[in-house]
Amino acid sequence: DAIVALFVGKLSSRKRPVDLIEALAQTKGRKVTALFAGNGEQMEPAKARATETGVDARFAGFVNVDKLPALYAAADMLVHPSQADPHPLICSESACIGLPMLLSDRVGAAGPTDIARPGENALIFPCADTAALAGLIDELSGDNARRAAMGARSLEIFDELDLKASVAGVHRGIDTALARPR
Repeated sequence: DAIVALFVGKLSSRKRPVDLIEALAQTKGRKVTALFAGNGEQMEPAKARATETGVDARFAGFVNVDKLPALYAAADMLVHPSQADPHPLICSESACIGLPMLLSDRVGAAGPTDIARPGENALIFPCADTAALAGLIDELSGDNARRAAMGARSLEIFDELDLKASVAGVHRGIDTALARPR
């Protein structure tokens, strides 16, 4: 019955894993469990902060790529609060599994034609704003239908961005460049 917010990646200061703990400590709705897949220098601070705040957090440590699909499948949403991440693979992996995504505004995978589409399968919050992240977690954890709709949209978007679509985009770019007067 748990609602699970998944964090995948190195537990480094740049990726801000403790922000997920801080946000969960501020939620007002349904209790959400944090699941961390990764190691790094922020693991002990995250564990300590989870204990201090009473946040239910599970730390899987490093998870080999062949075991990650089970963690994605166990999750209800991906949370990526990073302060700098140009285009993380975890966004594509989440879409492939059908997860909604909560991403900081510093994650480069969000946009109207990208894998994370704001308002469709992703919700964006200002980096380091744990209160805003808490609000988004409350929104999604309390609305099963919205979570399901965003997850379904993730699957659709993932299918739209296959190899054929990528090749077609490159062809359109070349055609546009060649059509311009020199």
